Amino acid sequence: MRHDRLDRLGLARDDRARRNLLEERRADRGVAEANGWQVDERAAEAEEIELASIKAREGCWDVLGYAWSATTSGATWQKDTALFGGLLGWARAVEVTWGERNGWHVHVHVLLCFGEQVSADTAAASIGARMFGRWLRALQRRGYSASEDHGWDLRRVQLGDGDLADYFVKMAHEVTSGHRKDARSRGGLTPMQLLGTAADTYEVGAMARWWEWEAASEGRRQLTWSTGHRDLRTLAGLGREATDEEIAADDQEPDVRLALSRATWSALRRTNSPTVLLTVAEKHGLAGARAWLASRGLGWTEARVAARDHPAAPPDD
Repeated sequence: MRHDRLDRLGLARDDRARRNLLEERRADRGVAEANGWQVDERAAEAEEIELASIKAREGCWDVLGYAWSATTSGATWQKDTALFGGLLGWARAVEVTWGERNGWHVHVHVLLCFGEQVSADTAAASIGARMFGRWLRALQRRGYSASEDHGWDLRRVQLGDGDLADYFVKMAHEVTSGHRKDARSRGGLTPMQLLGTAADTYEVGAMARWWEWEAASEGRRQLTWSTGHRDLRTLAGLGREATDEEIAADDQEPDVRLALSRATWSALRRTNSPTVLLTVAEKHGLAGARAWLASRGLGWTEARVAARDHPAAPPDD
């Protein structure tokens, strides 16, 4: 999506919740009016004014979410999902950077999995073009736009020797690598680089940009999956994604940590195995991670850490 330096990143979490509530009330009023029920016109007018005010403050991330929903719904999308043996599901990752010239850059990486092999050219000429068309029209409804030439790029993915779960873990690691202060970015600063600048310089602009990221990103998920009968996580063997409430309530060994020695970490890096270990830990927990490390003769230490403590740096040996 096209953007410039004046575009906001997005609404804060409370504003998003209020917007959603007001939109639900608007829908309820529509049902009431259709059934001839009485509606409080004064309250309805006040809520419409408030909703318009909130929508006027929406930013790139809000519009992106709206455009993606419009892209993956409707009759044309249902036809798209039947192509090439049927859509098995999708995974969508949101990446955000900030540039001095053009401000916030918010875009998506999407993995589409179909039941049959298909060439990139064939997919681009069919489902790719139609998806971009819906994407563009949705952006335009919100006052944004996208480039026909540079607004989208479709490629065929080769999984290589790994399975589908391995690819998803690598995809998530790549897209969310902005948690590192030294992470690479394509033409902009990652959020953690913004935080590093703010912490190092206390420069007003850097502080404001970090606070804007902090407010707009709260409660949002950067990696999301198709659900229902196209539940891609289940197909990949990763199981159902836990809700925020389930994650918060999970008390299975919440304070146990495995600390990898520098030698172990170096060995993992040499064999490109960090994501493999993360997959094992996600599927089988700490017990599985211990067994995986032990089977390869890799060492670790274990300790129970209080929530207020910070993990220590890996030992030298």
